[in-house]
Amino acid sequence: MAILFDMDGTLFDTNTVLAPALDATFSELRAAGLWQGATPFDTYTKIMGVPLPVVWQTLCPAHTAAQHVASNILFQQHLHEMINTQGALYRGVRDTLATLAEHHALYIVSNGNAPYLDKIVTHFELTPYITAIYSIDRVASGDKGELMRLLLTEQGITEASVVGDRRSDIEGALVNGLTAYAAGYGYGGQEEWVGAQAVLSDFPSLKKLIT
Repeated sequence: MAILFDMDGTLFDTNTVLAPALDATFSELRAAGLWQGATPFDTYTKIMGVPLPVVWQTLCPAHTAAQHVASNILFQQHLHEMINTQGALYRGVRDTLATLAEHHALYIVSNGNAPYLDKIVTHFELTPYITAIYSIDRVASGDKGELMRLLLTEQGITEASVVGDRRSDIEGALVNGLTAYAAGYGYGGQEEWVGAQAVLSDFPSLKKLIT
């Protein structure tokens, strides 16, 4: 059986890099005269895990599409810097992945872009455990359910479980006929986990549910 993992709020504790990277980005936007006021931390926290175009449309609704792209490039650069210096996986992630990889094929399926996901997997030495990484930029629709369907088709998978913290993870699993486990320690809320087989209190508890 295969296991499909979300990244932010499931494997990687994005809060360790989010605030400084977001603040650095908006400092540059303020310096360029493109933003006034405080960095919108609360707004971003509420939408963390959604596709990147939605992030910038929400944070900066008055900006053009080109400005959204430019802001995202800045943000990704700062994120990569922060991953090197202060990023962190959730407790027990590496050891749990190592155990699960002994009997299952493990995949990353995320709304993050490819360079960001590759950076985390490489930096935290997860490569030996991950069969493939599927980023949201592989499907034009930006729909996570479609991304999961692409993975299932390309990898020839007929049975799989999905682990994630947001509604898109749970709904994506269900629409593809997969078992869903909610990462209750992540950024989603109970209303987003409807349909999940179980809600995990921490990542290592997954080993008790998937053997």
